[in-house]
Amino acid sequence: MLLLAKRAAALDLNCSPTVIVSRESLSMLDELFDTLESIPGIGRIYSFLPDYRGRGYLMEKARITVQDYEKLSDKIKKTFNISRYKTQKDWLSSGVLPEYTQRALTVTLRKDNIDRFENMSCDEIMAYVEKLDDDYYKAIPSINELAEIYGNKENEQLYRLRDLFWMWQKRYIHENHISIYDITDERYCNTIRS
Repeated sequence: MLLLAKRAAALDLNCSPTVIVSRESLSMLDELFDTLESIPGIGRIYSFLPDYRGRGYLMEKARITVQDYEKLSDKIKKTFNISRYKTQKDWLSSGVLPEYTQRALTVTLRKDNIDRFENMSCDEIMAYVEKLDDDYYKAIPSINELAEIYGNKENEQLYRLRDLFWMWQKRYIHENHISIYDITDERYCNTIRS
């Protein structure tokens, strides 16, 4: 991150680093931010909690709690959009969770699929990714059903609601031995529902 930030600054490129906050990084954040802020031309620095897609699930035990957040310096807190995050306990006590009905589609070109996509029209590509999304969401229960099955009303870790949904989806798919294209994996064609 430091090498990229320094190189971007040297080339007069706007560089706004984004830092993942976890239990492991808490004690290092102020020093890291001081170092980043010392780079001439550095832009605004942002912080966020790891999302659950891709390899984010590997950081589940390192996810911070409200108490961890409260211990952060004001400088670090200002880089966070904390309003997006709640504990599982708070999400579950908020009543009916909103169902995700809108979707954003991403087509990822890779060596193993580029020939296929080059031979398809735009409409065919869109229909293909929409079908992957439809098939995925038909195979799993709604967010409220998943919350009933997997929600932990004692959990004090901070999540975006979409992270809980992804976590519960993955667990449901694993426990029910469902073989389906993982439409949440951003390394491939994927969708994000909101």
